[in-house]
Amino acid sequence: MIKVISALLLFVGFAATAQPVLEKIWESDTTMRTPESVLYHKASKRLFVSNIDGQAADKDGKGFISVLNLDGTVGSLHFMDGLDAPKGMAVVKDKLYVTDITRLVVFDINSGRKLNVFDVAGSEFLNDATADDKGNIYFSDSRNGTLYKLAGEKVEVCLKDTLLKNPNGLYCMNENLMAVDFKTGIYYRINPQNKKLTKVAEGFPSGDGIEPIGNGAWLMSSWPGELRHLDKNNKITLILDTKSEKISCADIGYNADQKVVYVPTFFKNKVVAYRLL
Repeated sequence: MIKVISALLLFVGFAATAQPVLEKIWESDTTMRTPESVLYHKASKRLFVSNIDGQAADKDGKGFISVLNLDGTVGSLHFMDGLDAPKGMAVVKDKLYVTDITRLVVFDINSGRKLNVFDVAGSEFLNDATADDKGNIYFSDSRNGTLYKLAGEKVEVCLKDTLLKNPNGLYCMNENLMAVDFKTGIYYRINPQNKKLTKVAEGFPSGDGIEPIGNGAWLMSSWPGELRHLDKNNKITLILDTKSEKISCADIGYNADQKVVYVPTFFKNKVVAYRLL
């Protein structure tokens, strides 16, 4: 009996400390053009991919949004056109909001038709985007240290703080904004109402995309080619490192139903999918 109990305790201890791992399940073809961000759209079971197709700050009209199927095949390469260097995306109902250097562009998610353009005064390098449950869009500027908000038809400054150097990845969670800073690698919780900025954890160099995966845990990507797991106790585990292969890990997407993370590889012109085990 003692041996059985000891073995059980050992197993429980192992389960409690088991590290998350990734299993590669597919990669797309290389028809993407500098893919920067992937957004999983649960309602339509599609992946939206922003393609810069050039330099990240060039207003050259070459950028576009692709649609991938959940098996990695291309549904539509140029589903949405008329962009410069698109990056972060957010969905509210049937609208897709895309950051595009100094503007926020709105598309119909079903037809791909461009609906609206919001020029953002004072912006320099708009990056990630997220939506709250009221339909407000928040988006970061990684050069001027500012977070913006689109409420209705009005763009306003949500937060500008000296602690934010190069804010990048954003996610709205329980009326708070979760944000990672590209320059400092610090992960913050931000209250948009009182502008309170709280450091949650640090250790995410060149932090890019952030996605919740349940039970208080998160995935954090680092642009040079790293993906980290952050558990509810703020323990950080490196679970993917493709730097030696010169494969970037830009603004990730996550499918919670299938526990699949989608990695845009930037210069490698493809999206790679991994199952989180």
